[in-house]
Amino acid sequence: MGSFGLMGPIGQTEGAIIGAGYVRLPGGDYIPRRLIDDLDRCDPSAFDAAVLQNLSYREKVVGIPVGSSGVAIDFEQVPDGFFWYVLAASIQQAASSTQPMTANILLMPPSLFNAPAPVLNEVAPSGIVVDSQNAISGGQVAAGPNEVALARKITVPPGWFLRAALSPGSAASVNPVTVAFRVALAQLKLSYANLKS
Repeated sequence: MGSFGLMGPIGQTEGAIIGAGYVRLPGGDYIPRRLIDDLDRCDPSAFDAAVLQNLSYREKVVGIPVGSSGVAIDFEQVPDGFFWYVLAASIQQAASSTQPMTANILLMPPSLFNAPAPVLNEVAPSGIVVDSQNAISGGQVAAGPNEVALARKITVPPGWFLRAALSPGSAASVNPVTVAFRVALAQLKLSYANLKS
């Protein structure tokens, strides 16, 4: 960029280079200059290749006993220096049962790690709901083609995690149920330069 910032010459307030290694964006935020310098390396095909190279399948299966009032299935927190690019996620019955469960897929911040599971009539007491309602069953996980699935691809930042929150509804479960929380994701480094290899 030579002697120019993002929006104009260094003498201008907006877009000026502030201090060694930082650029001020319109609106006042500062970002490391290397992000701007590396943007030319972050083309869509390089990102797609990085996702495909790092794609993994993860699954957690939990048995929910009779009398349960709710359960949370948590994946581990995303490690420092990485992020998860989640292509798909679903909550479904791993074995057929007559016990329906109301469910949500939640994006949870680090401050809610080990937060309590939902209780009766409560599915998402905390976190951000990222699933879409099933056209057949609404938010129910039940026998047959009934699941709760991710509405769109999402990015999970370092320290954050994904949770499946389930509740039997207004009464404790009368039948046992086995539920699977399945995710397809790529764990990528927080560096644009690493996307091109």
